[in-house]
Amino acid sequence: MKCIVPNCRSLFDRAVALAFVMVLAPGLALIALLLRTNTDEPVLVTDDLAAGTHLRTYRFRTTGRGSPAFLMVGCFLRAFSIDELPGLWAVVRGHISLQQFRTLGRHG
Repeated sequence: MKCIVPNCRSLFDRAVALAFVMVLAPGLALIALLLRTNTDEPVLVTDDLAAGTHLRTYRFRTTGRGSPAFLMVGCFLRAFSIDELPGLWAVVRGHISLQQFRTLGRHG
């Protein structure tokens, strides 16, 4: 079936990502609070997707200075790729597709 609306794949990706962000927002806020109480560094890290472009994605800071609890939580978040979930915001903004988001945790 062919899309009638131009860029319907992008609109679909953005709508799905927005739904995920809305559902996950309370959990993401709780994770951010947990990380913030155990370190003095920023909770979110921005990653440039490609050299020379302004495309960025976000992830939770899971390494660096902090209490042993911070390091333990960071290890857990990385093990299950939960630290990549703030990157859904880049999909909502239309900077990347869901397909690109899925590969970030594996290669990024």
